[in-house]
Formats: sequence, structure tokens, C-alpha cells
Amino acid sequence: MSERLSLDTNRILSHYFNVLKIFHMSYYGPRPEQLYKELAEIKKHRFESNDRIIFLFYDTEYYIENQFGLILMNTYRIISHLDIPTFCCLIMTQQDYIKKNVEYLNQIHFPQDTAISVIEYEVDNSYDQLEQVENNFNLIKKTFTALNRQPRKHRKIFFSLLDKHQLLELGQISFGFNKPLYNLSNGSLQIDPIVISRDQLPSDLEILSPIPFSRCNENWQLTSQSLNGIFDAFIKNTPDDFTFKNFQEDPSSTGEELHEKIDFIQHSFLYIAIETIFNYPGSFITDKSFKGISRKRPFVMLGPTGNLKKLKEWGFKTFDRWWDEGYDDILDPADRMLAVFDIVKTISKKSNNELIDLANNMVDILEYNYNHLINDFPVLQLDNLDRQCLANLK
Repeated sequence: MSERLSLDTNRILSHYFNVLKIFHMSYYGPRPEQLYKELAEIKKHRFESNDRIIFLFYDTEYYIENQFGLILMNTYRIISHLDIPTFCCLIMTQQDYIKKNVEYLNQIHFPQDTAISVIEYEVDNSYDQLEQVENNFNLIKKTFTALNRQPRKHRKIFFSLLDKHQLLELGQISFGFNKPLYNLSNGSLQIDPIVISRDQLPSDLEILSPIPFSRCNENWQLTSQSLNGIFDAFIKNTPDDFTFKNFQEDPSSTGEELHEKIDFIQHSFLYIAIETIFNYPGSFITDKSFKGISRKRPFVMLGPTGNLKKLKEWGFKTFDRWWDEGYDDILDPADRMLAVFDIVKTISKKSNNELIDLANNMVDILEYNYNHLINDFPVLQLDNLDRQCLANLK
């Protein structure tokens, strides 16, 4: 996910704080030696009350038994080792679990320190730059859109379900399979807990590292035997270089702005928001979840528990009048996967005319979500940042 900070975001931060440095943890997470080096360079003998070192936690974390994130743990250890006061450290994130994670680490592992402050903020508020979109339901020719970039486990499982139930031709789907990267259906996460002795790090600084470092959190298990069988068969029978794409338009999959190259989403009825991560201790929302909204289409979310709840907290409306959104509360990843798929399968039984009629019944919500995204949401997020920065100074 992009961690770019808008001019308005930087303006608010600079208004309240003397920002010593901003660390994008998507880069520094797998490079603790670089984080240590640069933190040591900006360390002061005396920190002022408005000095802040800002850590952007917008990428995925490795969580061990849903307790602590490895990147956050390592960051805490480095800060503590350098004797940098935690009051001048500030975390910015869109993830609701980070604050709970900080509280856990502070109580269990670093009770001598004050907990690092956390600001929950959707960093990408460029949605007000979207071009005006006309809602033409007559463009609908397909049942759903399902875009997959990196071949993460939940995406492969969902694709295998679509394949098994012969639904591929009903959707606009992109999928690339990279078997050498994740070739096990139930792979386990290995942790290297040893003291890393590198020239750039003190020999007594313990760093926890996942092996390999890919931030994919692929170590969750499939509890459903039937789903496991479908997935295992897919893994076994799929060639290493398998790709699938059944539409002409090029999906925005290389980090372009949200409004680029996604008009084709309007050619289907349902947008399946296939998030970066699936098995996670809290909500995790990126621009992938907003693409359907930006093209005035209903959506289901293939992501962690609580994603729908988070969208509602941000002021968006969902579609529980038309299908069961209880999947958002399901903790077991296999059961949540099947619940989302059941919605897609049910919708896939409808004719094109039925889908257009259904879309017309939803038009008030579709227009509301779009207008909220481009008008109210960016302003509300900036106001939220302003309030939290002010509270952080007190």
C-alpha cells in the first residue's frame, strides 16, 4: 500500500510538531539495521515536548498468535536500546489493531516506558481528485470483478473456488500464479529468534525476523476439509506460470492513482474487494476496498474480520439489505471465505437483467458512497488527524 503523505497531511503534522523524521515502515520493517542507524543519527541529548519521530505503519505485519507484531516489536526494541523517549515517538496507521498491539507490548515487554502514541488515519485522502463518474448500469455485462495482483494464499483459494464452481467466465478476473513463492497450501511461518550479529547492529540487540520476509502472513490453516481439498487440487494441477485474465482493460495493479485504469469495473455488477491480507487480528483496508465505491458498484469484502465495520465507522453504507454481511464477524478464515463465496455464487445465478434491476434498487447507496468518498471522507480524515495531533500534544 502507498504511504504517500498529502500536502494537507504534512501541513497539519508540521503545525503541531517538530517532525524529526518520518519512517515508512514498509521499507524499514525488513531493514532493522537501517532503522537503527537512522534513529541513532537523529537522537538528541534532550528532546523538546513537540519533537516527534513518526512511524508509518500502513503495510501488513507479522503477528504471532494474534499478540504482537514483529516489526512493531523490533521498533520498540531499537527505540529502547537507543534510549529514545517514547513520548516523542508517534505511530500513524489505518489499522485498528496497532493501538492494541502497542498497549500489549508496553504492558508485557516494556513496562518501564510510556506507550507510544498511535494516530489512526487513512493516509491516502486523494479521493477528492477523482474525476466525475456517471453511473450507467447498462454497461453491466458480467456478474463480478475480482482483481488479484500478488498471488497470496487467500486469493489463490478464492480463485480455486471460482474455478471449481465454473464461475470464471461470469466475472472480470485477473490472476497470476507464482508457485515457487508459496507452494504449500498450509505453509507455516518460521521465526528466527536469535540475536542477529551484524556490523550495523549492536550484538546484544535481539531482532525477531520471519523466514522468508514477505509480509504475507500465509501461515493460517484451512479448517474446512472440502475447501482444503479444492485448494490442494488447484495447487497440484496448476503450472508454475499460470495466469488468467478475461477482459481487455488493464487493471490498476502497479500503484497508479485510484482513478486510473479502473473504468472497466462498471462493466460488472459486483466488485469483490480482495484485500492485501486475509487472516489478520484486526481490520486492514487499502485502496483496493475503495475501487468499487469509486465506480459506483456494490461490493463484498474478501479481507480480515471487521473491514465492513471499519468502513461503516468511516461513514460508508453497505449492502445488508440484499445479502448477509455476517461474514464480517466470522473469525475462522475458511468459514469467512466460504461465506463471501456463497454471496458471489448466489449473485452469479441471476440474469443480466436481474443484476441491472438490482443495481437500480441500490442506486441511492451507490451514489451516497461515491459522494462520501470524494467529498466528505477526505475532509473528515483531515479533521480527525487535526484532533488527534492536538490531543497528542496535551
